[in-house]
Amino acid sequence: MADALRCQTETAAAIIENGGDYLLNAKGNQETLANDIRDFAQDETFRVEMETEQTCEKSGGRIETRTAFVSDDISWMEEHLPKWQSLSCFGAINRSFVINGKTSNEWHYYISSRKLNAKELLKYARFIAPATTLHNLLLRPKKRCVFLLASIWDLYRPMLMRLLRFASPW
Repeated sequence: MADALRCQTETAAAIIENGGDYLLNAKGNQETLANDIRDFAQDETFRVEMETEQTCEKSGGRIETRTAFVSDDISWMEEHLPKWQSLSCFGAINRSFVINGKTSNEWHYYISSRKLNAKELLKYARFIAPATTLHNLLLRPKKRCVFLLASIWDLYRPMLMRLLRFASPW
């Protein structure tokens, strides 16, 4: 667990130091952070102050409603700020599914070094949600994205940083 904790904060720092921005899913390996964001986003008093965007899609007999809540007011996150280089905002996405008349509901929590709006959080978080091994999303200028699997990042960091720095078309 400590390795996963250190790895995520170190990876975020490396992304910033090499000119990128991170969007990370706050969950079990960052339990206190995830719980703090959950408590904030689940409190309707605070949630009404957050920017909101909602989408609804129907696919394969399933209706999914995704609602994003984003805030750049990170002043209440004092205990987390030293750990997360360049933290600029946090957010939550509520996913509600209707399949065969049965409704399921789940929440996901995020931190980002780039100040995102709710529409951007919905767009970029979509790349993180399908796989729990996909931890890091670098948001590059002009809204181009590069995905890094955490294990590949650890093994090939120097080569990937050279590739991003010198071979990137953006």
